[in-house]
Amino acid sequence: MKRHKMVNLCPTTYEIASKMPNFSKFVRKTLFNQEIHKDLEYLEEENARLHALIADVIDGKKRFVPGKGWIKNMYEVEEE
Repeated sequence: MKRHKMVNLCPTTYEIASKMPNFSKFVRKTLFNQEIHKDLEYLEEENARLHALIADVIDGKKRFVPGKGWIKNMYEVEEE
């Protein structure tokens, strides 16, 4: 099913678009790339968060408590 969406262009952008062989394809590709970029930003942030968590676990700054997850290891001792 083909859907249509209206795009308003100023005179300058109209001239640019009119010289393109497939303006609609360009718009679709640009929007798709923007979504991929958002996904990539999320994955980069998640990667940084997990990297920090792993570093804290290795350094003994965090420990895992069942039912609570990873918490600060304030006492740096194992739970009995």
